[in-house]
Amino acid sequence: MPDSSRPRAHECPRRRTVTTNPAHLYVEAVGSGPPLVLLHGFALHGGVFSPIVPALAERHRVLVVDLPGHGLSGAPMPDTLEATADAVDRALDVDGPLDVLGWSFGGLVALAWARQSPDRVSRLVLAATAPSFVARDDFVQAMPLARLEQFGDELRVAYRLTLKRFLTLQVQGSEEGRRTLARLLPDARFTTIPGAAHAPFLSHRAAFLHALDSFLDAR
Repeated sequence: MPDSSRPRAHECPRRRTVTTNPAHLYVEAVGSGPPLVLLHGFALHGGVFSPIVPALAERHRVLVVDLPGHGLSGAPMPDTLEATADAVDRALDVDGPLDVLGWSFGGLVALAWARQSPDRVSRLVLAATAPSFVARDDFVQAMPLARLEQFGDELRVAYRLTLKRFLTLQVQGSEEGRRTLARLLPDARFTTIPGAAHAPFLSHRAAFLHALDSFLDAR
């Protein structure tokens, strides 16, 4: 969903670079320090992280990726999470293990990336991410397939209106369902931000950054 008219990810006084890469993904880099990769949600783009990038760039080299088929990335969206994760990996000209922040669908990509390249992904921060977009036998709290298909149809008909409605949705499912992902991951830490919905880095910026810094600072 290329959108060349959108504002870019952030206004930041530090040096910002846009990289070209064999995966044909749009990647912005800003700040200095340990690398931190940001992966956005479905049907959006890296610009959604603009409220938090300047603060993150104080301590990290922040790499904001437009996933395949999204934003300014020219590559089509692959059929699998694994292929999407591989495209992200090939797009980043950074050596060594990486910290990765994935929000919503970006979190699913991050999980796939960590599974297939455990030496590449050092730590995962999964914001409003479930083990699956679609409900299945072992995770019934997710979205029914029919609702996801309806969402895709609505995107084709009224893209902006549908995204506005999507960003107003609260995190759905029981508290037990929200905790399932953390319980199944080794060395995971589960953090709740009171009052936050599906995009806590937008609605509760300070609390989100505090939780993120606390996790990344832990050794």
